[in-house]
Amino acid sequence: MFKFSKRNYDEAFEMQRDAWSKTRARGKQRFILLHGVLGWGSFMFIFINLMDSFIHRKIDYWWLPISFVFWLAGGYGVGISMWNNFEGKFGPSSAH
Repeated sequence: MFKFSKRNYDEAFEMQRDAWSKTRARGKQRFILLHGVLGWGSFMFIFINLMDSFIHRKIDYWWLPISFVFWLAGGYGVGISMWNNFEGKFGPSSAH
């Protein structure tokens, strides 16, 4: 069984920091587009519109472009927030 200790925490933190440094090296905009816009925004666009079509038993085609822009813009914001969160936790000047 896994036993929690300060050493295990430090090792896990360093592994996460190493992973973040590799992701960080690929660039901020790439991260935001992949994880925020495509990851969160596109998922939410598809999920919300599928749920809406199941609930209302129809698709409002006039709403799809508006919803698309809304969710992708929201995904951009989520991506920026995620980037800032990881930078604060694992950035070059962070120390735990």
